[in-house]
Amino acid sequence: MLRIAKFFAPKFMSGREERLFLHPRSFLGSLLKKKKVLVCPLDWGLGHATRCIPIIRELLKQNLEVWIGADNRPLHLLQKEFPDLPFIQFPGIKIKYPHRSLMVPYIIGLIPVMRRAINQERKILDKLIQEHKFDIVISDNRYGLYNPKVLTVFMTHQINLKIPRWLSFLSPLVSKTNRRFIEKFNFLWIPDFENENNLSGDLSHWGTLPTHARFIGPLSRFEKKNVPNLETLHPKYDLFAIISGPEPQRTELENLLIDQISETTYRAVVVLGTPESSQHSQIGEHIHIHSHLGTK
Repeated sequence: MLRIAKFFAPKFMSGREERLFLHPRSFLGSLLKKKKVLVCPLDWGLGHATRCIPIIRELLKQNLEVWIGADNRPLHLLQKEFPDLPFIQFPGIKIKYPHRSLMVPYIIGLIPVMRRAINQERKILDKLIQEHKFDIVISDNRYGLYNPKVLTVFMTHQINLKIPRWLSFLSPLVSKTNRRFIEKFNFLWIPDFENENNLSGDLSHWGTLPTHARFIGPLSRFEKKNVPNLETLHPKYDLFAIISGPEPQRTELENLLIDQISETTYRAVVVLGTPESSQHSQIGEHIHIHSHLGTK
């Protein structure tokens, strides 16, 4: 279970309060009952938004007041998961991938665009802090959401960014720039295991990590269920596919996947990763299409 107390305590509590805060049955709820938290995922597919779901659940469990700042599909997704929470439409950088052969020059061209987006995010966040009096901001890969007035957390597993080999001479500069932005935050949360049996590999397990880094374990909106007599059950479907990512690649993958499944007899469910729509359709007798499915 994610322990929010463990990651927040050292920055704004006395030694005695910190010991209470880190206790297995800590007084987190009473100590932080007035703390107001803004959670902001990156709008780059749905992965950032979905891994914020267990974070938000834990914050709510700890009796913190949670607001969500998002845009486009992440906003639609989180509104469906948490319909009772307050939301702020918080735009970020607009990402739309080009054809594969143009990917590298496109990413290079994004650098000045990202800088402008980061500066814009900082300005918006400063206004939101003044207006809503947030105490804590949790940013999932949004580099502009740091502010000296509040406690800020940056969540990512990409500490060491990978670039093509023919651009490897830029790797030190890219890594240095990435870390410079990350170090502006009070804490760095890495959603992975700390040991060698990890998920992110060199992205977060190579070299020296920033001193404010904390491994918080993998994040998923799904929970393990104990199903009796699981080995005797007969599955209704043979294949379950979940699609996500920036456009137009998400649509290209959707079309490719459905075309390939159509050539088989697999009983399949395909979730399109488009929570803004409510499509539920069927192709033939064996392919069921859903724009989005909630966690439950």
